[in-house]
Amino acid sequence: MRHIFLINTSFGALWDSLASIAIWVLVFWFIAHIFQKINNEVPEAHSNGCHSFDFSFSSLEFYSILENIIKQREMPSITMSRVTHKEGGIFSSDRIYLRISRGPLIYDVCAAPFGNGFFVSSWQGETLDIFRRIIVALPGIGKRLEKAFYSKTYFQADTDAMFHGGVHSCLKSAIETITAAHGIRPISEVDKRDLVSQ
Repeated sequence: MRHIFLINTSFGALWDSLASIAIWVLVFWFIAHIFQKINNEVPEAHSNGCHSFDFSFSSLEFYSILENIIKQREMPSITMSRVTHKEGGIFSSDRIYLRISRGPLIYDVCAAPFGNGFFVSSWQGETLDIFRRIIVALPGIGKRLEKAFYSKTYFQADTDAMFHGGVHSCLKSAIETITAAHGIRPISEVDKRDLVSQ
């Protein structure tokens, strides 16, 4: 009986240890997910429109084309990376985006299949550090404090505009590269304006 008791006690302790490990793994996974969401989240992101095509194309290949075009432009202080955004809720699939950044400014590009076609969309915005998030969240005075601490000079506003305009020009060039490969006419100036205004 004593041996049986010891065995049961050992199994009980092992089960408790495994349960504790499983709980901590879930906690760390949840925390990591939240931090990833905060890092990728762009408050008040604005859509630059969506362009669809009647042919299929590799998302990763499109990102590579766009990255090469951006590198050729030699815009200063530009970084590029792949980020993921959820398609829906916390348990939904991840969608890979190409993120072009210049400091807190970001330009996210999504290239993905849709049915037997393909689409490209883009979003632009600005990431907020923790301190700025706290300031913005302050009731009543948040916006005033944000303006006091984070207001931009004319030069900063100009370079921000050059960044967004330059990246968008590169995006149009990448789109024209893949459409030309499929025998489709280049995007007209009217189509380009529609792409921005959609």
